Amino acid sequence: MPKKLIIVSDDFTGASDTGVQFRKSGLKVNVAVSSDRLKEEAEECDVLVIDLESRMDLLQTAYDKSLVLGRQLLELGDVLVYKKLDSTLRGNIGAEIDGLMKGLNVKMAFFAPAFPSCGRTVENGHVFVNGIRLSETGYSNDPCTPVKNSRIAKIIAMQSRRVCKEITSGLTDSNAGDNPSDIMKKVNKGVEILIFDSRTEADLENIASMIGKFTSVPFLVAGSAGLARHLHYNSLIKPKSLFFVFSGSVNDITLKQISHAGSEGNCRVIHINAPDLLDNKIIPEDLSKSVSEAVKDGIRCFIFCTALSRKDVDNVLRAIEQGSYPGSRTAGKIAGSLGQLAAGLINRFDPSVVLITGGETAFRTVNAFHATGLSIDTEILPGIQCGRLRGSDVKSLFVTKSGGFGGVDAITKTFEFFNI
Repeated sequence: MPKKLIIVSDDFTGASDTGVQFRKSGLKVNVAVSSDRLKEEAEECDVLVIDLESRMDLLQTAYDKSLVLGRQLLELGDVLVYKKLDSTLRGNIGAEIDGLMKGLNVKMAFFAPAFPSCGRTVENGHVFVNGIRLSETGYSNDPCTPVKNSRIAKIIAMQSRRVCKEITSGLTDSNAGDNPSDIMKKVNKGVEILIFDSRTEADLENIASMIGKFTSVPFLVAGSAGLARHLHYNSLIKPKSLFFVFSGSVNDITLKQISHAGSEGNCRVIHINAPDLLDNKIIPEDLSKSVSEAVKDGIRCFIFCTALSRKDVDNVLRAIEQGSYPGSRTAGKIAGSLGQLAAGLINRFDPSVVLITGGETAFRTVNAFHATGLSIDTEILPGIQCGRLRGSDVKSLFVTKSGGFGGVDAITKTFEFFNI
């Protein structure tokens, strides 16, 4: 994983709307309007955004600025550079990509300028705005940076001699993350800029996933804030400080604690229906997708629980009563299924902290990791302690709490203890 992400923008607002995509992940993001203190600026944050103010420059000036900055960034060492471009291709996009590639000494660039959630898509190599070809929209008459062509490769060709290849199918489907070898075949044939179709947010997510797995040669990533939104979740930039809570408790105190924590803006409560757990109807992939989307929207804390209300508690008790085994064994099966589900989510998202409320659920979750126990670190609140699993490679801190312990704000205070 790159040590530092550097975003290079051609204007100030673009710098901000791209940088904020990574701030949602809890990363510290700074915007700089000069590269004079580049090393110091990079050390002060997780993501550094540099505004070149090059959109209105002459073509050669934009190229020169990008070339010089690329050489400076190369001296920083292990960095990933994201060239932020306008989703309607205004400015000196070809010259800036060209200059950065030369300065960074990279052989290829991934280019996906689409921003589907804002109506900007790429189909068959052409940019569309709300379904209309870019060249047929008002952007073609922009007083400062008119765009007369909707085909990306032709726009780049007017500003750079870099060899482009349009990826109009195959690598933007659900298998996109499995094709880095196909990319290298194109690079070996002299392709330097890969231009990706992107009609949906799912397309961009697949592209980001593929980029995250590509390690064959150094590369540049170019796109709008749309692609940036997906990169932090796909191995390039790791979201900071995810906090997962797993509750198998039906205690009224726990229900109130969950309700209180769920009222906070940075927390998502996900109900896990106990009868569905028993019947194996909970699909882990669906849960993972929900968490992924929430992470992209800036949610840091997740509570997975089998009960939110007395009605849910009644469903749990009914499931226990109607179970194939005696009550205690059915309750154990629910806790065991929740523990297995918890282990899968923890392995998938690697949260910084995991809080488990309910003794049986905690025990079954620890067992799911084949851990030998817990190494106690500290007490957070009376009856709430944290430590690390013994005999397991899991790096998350584990917090345990009895269902009946703590005030109504116990979970919220635990979030605050870890500055989440």
